[in-house]
Amino acid sequence: MEFKTYPDVHGKIPAHLPKRLTISFPIWGLEDTSPEGAYHDLDKMVREHVERGFNCIRLESGAGLVHDLEGNRLPPPKILQPFPGYSDNRQAFCIGGEGHCDLLQRLIDLCTACKKYDVYVILSSWYFLHTYWYSEESANDRNFAIAPEDRFMAFAKYLHYILRELEDRDLADRVASAEIFNEVNDLTVHWAFHSGKSPAYYWTIFREKHEEALDFLQKEHPNILFSCDDTPRGETMCLNPRNMQVFNGHNYFLWDVYGNTLEEGDEKGDYFLGKVTMEDLEHCRDGRKANSSYGWYVRLKYCHDIDPEKVPAMEEAIEARLNEKWDNFAQNLENSLYWYRRTMKDYPDVPVMCGEGVTYCSSKIVLWEEKSQRFWEMVEHAMKRYKEIGMWGSVVKTCCGPEDPCWTMCKDKLLELNMKFLKDE
Repeated sequence: MEFKTYPDVHGKIPAHLPKRLTISFPIWGLEDTSPEGAYHDLDKMVREHVERGFNCIRLESGAGLVHDLEGNRLPPPKILQPFPGYSDNRQAFCIGGEGHCDLLQRLIDLCTACKKYDVYVILSSWYFLHTYWYSEESANDRNFAIAPEDRFMAFAKYLHYILRELEDRDLADRVASAEIFNEVNDLTVHWAFHSGKSPAYYWTIFREKHEEALDFLQKEHPNILFSCDDTPRGETMCLNPRNMQVFNGHNYFLWDVYGNTLEEGDEKGDYFLGKVTMEDLEHCRDGRKANSSYGWYVRLKYCHDIDPEKVPAMEEAIEARLNEKWDNFAQNLENSLYWYRRTMKDYPDVPVMCGEGVTYCSSKIVLWEEKSQRFWEMVEHAMKRYKEIGMWGSVVKTCCGPEDPCWTMCKDKLLELNMKFLKDE
C-alpha cells in the first residue's frame, strides 16, 4: 500500500484516501425496510452528503447479520423496533418500519454511490451495544452464544466476509477504515454484564484478543486500514491494540450541556408531563434481550415525556447552561485533546480521527442545537482545534444525517464547517 505523509496531518495515510475526512454518522444507513425510510435512496443520500461538505460516512456494517461464521450468506435479517412504543428518537428508528433488509446489497449500493461521488465509508459494529436491539432473537441467540473472549475473532471473520464481497466488486477502495467494534474498550463492562464474570477478567485478555483479530484482518486485506475505536482517556489506553492502523477517538465534551433538563430530567418537573415512567421503559422490550445500559432507559423516558409547550423554556435553559459553563466545556475539549496527542506520540504512524462526539440529543422536538449560534461556535472551535493538532478526520456532531433536523435546517452551516476543516490554511 502506498502511503502519504502530510506535514500538517498526523500519521501515514494511504495515497488513495483524502488528506482529511469530514465524517457523518447515519449509524443505521444500511437498514431500510420501505421507501418511507430516511436512507432508502442511497444515491440521493450520498449526493446530499457531498452538498454538505462530507466526504466520509460512518455506519453499522451489518457484521453478524450477513454471514455465518463459516462465511455462508444468511437470509436478509428482519429489523425490529428497538424500544417498542418509544423508538421515535433521533437516529433510532428512521428506516421505514419493521421489515426485512438485505444489508449486504445495501452496502454494495452505498459503496457504488460513494464511488460515483468520491465519498468514503468507515465500517463499524455496534452489535453488543445497540445493534442487537434491532435484531431478531434467533440472530441474537447465535451471536451472544459466542464466548466474549472469542468475539473479536468472530466479528473479525464477519467483517472479513463483508470486505471480501466489496473487493470482489472493486469497491473496497471506498473503505477509509474498518473497526471490529465501536467504543471497543467499554465492552469489558458490557460483556461482564452478560457473562457474570468481572470486567477485570476481560482486561487480562482484551488487548491480546483484539490484536489477534486485527492481525488476521490486516493479512487478509492489506489494502484496508483497520482502526481501534474508543474514547481517548488514560485509564483504557493500555487496552488499545498495538497493531491498530487508525485511532478513532470519540469526544462527547459537550454532552453535559443538557444537564438537568433533557438528559437527567428536572427535579421540579418544569419541562415534563409526568406520564412516562421508568417502568414503562423497562418493560417495553419484554420478551426480548434487555438493554444492558440502564442509562438508555433514563434517557428515553425523559425524551418521551417532554411537554411540547415547555420546549422553548428548556432550550433557553440549555443555552444559559452553555454560556455559564463555556470555559468548562472548552476545558473538557482540551482534556480530550491531551489524550489524542498522547496517542499520536505513542503511535507516530497512526492517523487519529474523531468519528463521533460533541453531544447526544434524543428528542426530535428539542431543536436547541439547530438554532443556537453559541452551539455552532463551540463546534467550530472544536473542529479548528482538531485541525490544529493534525487530526485526520472530524465530525460536526453525532446526530447528523439525512434523518436529523439539522440536515435540512443547518445545511449551509454543515457545509461551512466541513469546508473549513478540509481547506489548507
